[in-house]
Amino acid sequence: MAHDSFIELVKSLSGGDMISINAGEGQEPFHIQRTLLTNSSPWFDKALSDHFNEGQDRTLRFPGTSATVVQIFIFWLFNKELPLRDILTDLCRVESRGPSESEIQTLAVRVWIFGEEHMLPRLQNQAMRELHNSLAMGFPTSETIKEAYEGSAPGSVLRRKLIREAVAGWKLAADKGNPDTIGFRSNELDHLSGVAGFLVDFATELGKYAADFRIKDPDESGAAAYYVSNEKGMT
Repeated sequence: MAHDSFIELVKSLSGGDMISINAGEGQEPFHIQRTLLTNSSPWFDKALSDHFNEGQDRTLRFPGTSATVVQIFIFWLFNKELPLRDILTDLCRVESRGPSESEIQTLAVRVWIFGEEHMLPRLQNQAMRELHNSLAMGFPTSETIKEAYEGSAPGSVLRRKLIREAVAGWKLAADKGNPDTIGFRSNELDHLSGVAGFLVDFATELGKYAADFRIKDPDESGAAAYYVSNEKGMT
């Protein structure tokens, strides 16, 4: 890998006496310079001020966020790049296998949501690019879409991107005459029927086909249509 090894960097941050980042139960804390964190986003700048518990006890906790996402954030904080496929390849090597597209897509969604929660638009946009590239290799699963809907607001660019891909996959399956074996399968819709907002978004997007609306992004540059504004972040 051209950049520092993801696993080596994560391990190297397990000691020190700066801001402690608790990556989850059973995980060794990481120690990061306060300035590096506060300069990365207004969220960290506020959270690490003396007016908040995190600033007073010099510890950050991310309840509900997986240790992998926290570790990826730390890697990104130092490298300012997000090679999710390479990172997952490193992690999967322990199991002697390569990452699946659904794993890459789900991880990209989780990182995007983390960026949204902590006002890190550059991280979000890099996660969107990784998601876009992976979606060119395969349609999203119902589990990936479910996580996106549960972790993002109605109308978010993350929802818009995934709903377009889901509808495109469903349309491909219908055109092939076998909706259960190709594209976005009909049983995926069943799994998502209880997810708030999904069916309305799906029906709305599907209706655009009636006007011969082109839905698939032609190339990688299409990812930029789903970027968030950099105005809310500091990096």
